Amino acid sequence: MGQAQSDPSWIHKTRIKAEFAVLAQLYTEDELEKVAKRLKDVALNFALDKSKFTKILHLPEAHLESIGTWFEEFSKDRASKMVDGLEFVAAVTCVSRKVPVFAKIRRLFHLFDLDDTNCIRKDEFIIFLKATTTGLHRMVQGLPPSPPVLQLETLAGDFFADIPGALTLSDFLVWLTETHASLHFVSCLTRLRRATWVFGRNERLQLGLHLEPHTQHRPTPLLGLEGYTVAKVATNQSHSLFLTDQGRLFSCGRGFAGILGTGDLDDRPQPVLVEALQHVRLADIAVGVRHSACVSEKGQLFTWGAADMGQLGLADDKGRYPSDPRKWAFDPTTGGLYSYVATPAVVSSLWSSQVKVRRVVCNSFSTCALSEEGRLVTAGDATEGQCGHGQMYKGYRMMHLEPHTARTASMVLDRFTTIRGPEVKDVEFVDVSGGGAHTLALDSHGSVWAWGSGQWGRLGHGDSRTCFEPRCVSVLKAHKCVQVSAGFMHSACVASIFRITITGAAGESGLSAFSILGLPVGPLDVWLEKQQPLTPPNTNIELNAFLSAPLLVVDLPLKDTTDDQFINNELYPASAIKESVLLVDRSLWEGNIPIAHRYE
Repeated sequence: MGQAQSDPSWIHKTRIKAEFAVLAQLYTEDELEKVAKRLKDVALNFALDKSKFTKILHLPEAHLESIGTWFEEFSKDRASKMVDGLEFVAAVTCVSRKVPVFAKIRRLFHLFDLDDTNCIRKDEFIIFLKATTTGLHRMVQGLPPSPPVLQLETLAGDFFADIPGALTLSDFLVWLTETHASLHFVSCLTRLRRATWVFGRNERLQLGLHLEPHTQHRPTPLLGLEGYTVAKVATNQSHSLFLTDQGRLFSCGRGFAGILGTGDLDDRPQPVLVEALQHVRLADIAVGVRHSACVSEKGQLFTWGAADMGQLGLADDKGRYPSDPRKWAFDPTTGGLYSYVATPAVVSSLWSSQVKVRRVVCNSFSTCALSEEGRLVTAGDATEGQCGHGQMYKGYRMMHLEPHTARTASMVLDRFTTIRGPEVKDVEFVDVSGGGAHTLALDSHGSVWAWGSGQWGRLGHGDSRTCFEPRCVSVLKAHKCVQVSAGFMHSACVASIFRITITGAAGESGLSAFSILGLPVGPLDVWLEKQQPLTPPNTNIELNAFLSAPLLVVDLPLKDTTDDQFINNELYPASAIKESVLLVDRSLWEGNIPIAHRYE
């Protein structure tokens, strides 16, 4: 649609010309349909004199002067002094602010379906390209003129080469939302700015696309969220949540178990506002396989969806449900009933205990929330250790998905409970990520913790065993981690490869380890009265050295084993090391013996 631009900066300079500005607010979709019908009724070739032009617009007399101006602008440079009705109506459709973008596409399709066959032939498509680009050039300042007809024919030919016969509405939508050239126009003639792009399988309506394609092979903008800026997306097998920059929540997908939060079990092919939360400003969202969660800016945690495995955490400390929000439905898979909550419910046990949440993540059938104090609270399926309370925790409840089959037994936790294992008693967590059946967390020192199912080594502990409590990933202890991400069967983190460590023989100062420029350092043999600025070789970092002895730089292997001989005794005799500050390229952590101690 128009010229392909390698530099689309001209888009940002477009605006409706002053004399046409009122048109953006005049017509609804129904009114545009009537305008198009009158156009087809009054002129076979769509050429309009002023009388017919006025008739098809059907506006009050107050607009007569403006109508005259519009007629002059659209008939200018035409020998016939007539207006091409297709050009004008197409341009009005594109600039209308009362009509959402998908409705505009539908109206354009029917406008250029000139023979009313519910499809667009190649010749009609070329007319669409020519009329729309010409009309927009006349009405919108900053848009380029229409390309030559031969170029438009080539463009149409390339597109129709992959289309058998004529275009359906679905084909027309695909062209407008996937073609590079047309996207320039979509971006400047709609309220889409930073759009949400979706692609992949859509058999459960989780992409939220109009016309509900079963598979979307190329990224395409989500037209249903026009007018909103999406700040965060959470998606799983059957549904998606979209959080806007204004803290409003939209959902789409299958409605079973109430996972969309709309108060019913109906499917939603396109995103809809979760009305129960429209007066709450949200800060975070998460989805599991059959449940959803969100956090308000005030720190309230809301959950909804399937409640059969305790994943909503709505029970109190005695396993009861205050003002029980659950409903029951038949599960065709098991032949029994399952419980669900179709409207977002606040987790009152946390709010009443003054536990404010800042982040929430979901595993497949469990939920983990991070409090403002850096503690983790969990609920839901704990069979593979996902809840992190240990294998023998007394708060678990045994559940049988199929009551008569013992092998379906699962351990579940119905109430959000703080993880209080001995290893994490004094740990402050700053981030958390949920996978299918395992969880990763990041503490304030940059260490990674992992627990849950260890299959395929996803926990990073060097084996495939299940871990029922948070455990620090020892291989990463020497590294500064800044982000963790748990996948369905794998994990990832962003971390440094090396840290700088300064160490020496332990003295009598009793000073503990400290950080320089945020880098962890080991214990120093300190004589404060002798400190002086020191710059390590090949760096521009200035450190405060507490020993005036020579500086030794020693490379250490990445893997620390007791059999490694770190220091070459020929290069670094014991006498030299005892009198030096030792700078190594990887950190030591609590429990390690500094290298220089071996020479005491």
